Amino acid sequence: MKFSITTIARNEAKTLPRLLASVKDADEVLVLDTGSTDDTVGAATAHGARVVSVGEQFLETPALEGVQTFIDRYGFAPTFTEESRLFNYAAARNFAMSQAANDWCFCPDADEEVVWDVDKVRALLPECDQLSYRFAFSHNADGTPLLEFTHCKFFDRTKGTWTKKVHEVVKGIPESRLRYCPDMYLHHWQQPNQNRGNMLPKLEYAILEKEDDDRNTYYLAREYYYAECWDTAIQMFHKYLQLPGWKPERSQARIFMGDSYKWSGRGEQAVECYHDALIEDDTRREPFFALGHTMYEWARYRSAAIYLRAALEVPFQPNYYLNSMNLYTWQIWDELSLVYDKLGETKKAQEAWLEAVKAAPGDQRIINNAKWFHRKTT
Repeated sequence: MKFSITTIARNEAKTLPRLLASVKDADEVLVLDTGSTDDTVGAATAHGARVVSVGEQFLETPALEGVQTFIDRYGFAPTFTEESRLFNYAAARNFAMSQAANDWCFCPDADEEVVWDVDKVRALLPECDQLSYRFAFSHNADGTPLLEFTHCKFFDRTKGTWTKKVHEVVKGIPESRLRYCPDMYLHHWQQPNQNRGNMLPKLEYAILEKEDDDRNTYYLAREYYYAECWDTAIQMFHKYLQLPGWKPERSQARIFMGDSYKWSGRGEQAVECYHDALIEDDTRREPFFALGHTMYEWARYRSAAIYLRAALEVPFQPNYYLNSMNLYTWQIWDELSLVYDKLGETKKAQEAWLEAVKAAPGDQRIINNAKWFHRKTT
């Protein structure tokens, strides 16, 4: 079955070649250029892509009443103004797919790269209306995945459509028509020092569409968290948790909220959030580690060991929610080595440190973090 690649690009001349080289076996590659001033168009055509140029067609300007609505709803002023120019990603993606030659469309971003067995991918298409697959959102310095979750930007445009101005999702395809593809892995290679600041006004503007949108409420709360606006993040996470949502995402929201309490000096409230995250979803290592690490910081080493050992019992689930990949390789073992050392259990400490090294051989973080410990115990 034939399929098209449709991607949106603006000033992506440096990143596009890697993506386009990885999708060369697709039946069509279409790049929607949204006003580039570099050689994005040249880079795309050099790799055989068809380019559709739309300039600033999908930029929107909020009305003054939008600013006031936000203030009335949340009690503080947004970072966007009535003069902001904000991109509507769903509208752009839907337009790009409308220009494709095939109904099946895979829609990666310009700074991504896919590793796949394309024949096995094709074989799955007649069985479903949408594919999901592993997605590495970020990477460690050595190129190994850091944050990973399940992605699903590959679907039949006659069955689904993009919705939401930012953090857009596919609407209209029932879960029964979704298939997981183990032979496809998408990697996001964000440029160093890329500014996240423009995400905050985009999300504030997007949430005006629907006040009880759990997805964008979560992402907006997370963006305040990234900006270290702790009280605003906590307020927005509380609002998110009043809405129905996906269990693992609700658990992660509680972890972020806990971190916000912790880093603003309210440790007991942080631990309460981490416990609630564990109750919400005990199938990820993240809440166990949050509790274990906090106990270590508070010198409650026996409690830290209990939580960290419990975390190690949780298996990795590739077809699931956000995973901090370091927690499934070296990081928990590395922390356990320090915990056991504090408890005076030298043999256990050395065994844990060696497990960390085994999980990430030659990793400079482990070498630097535990160099003193290795000398002490060998």
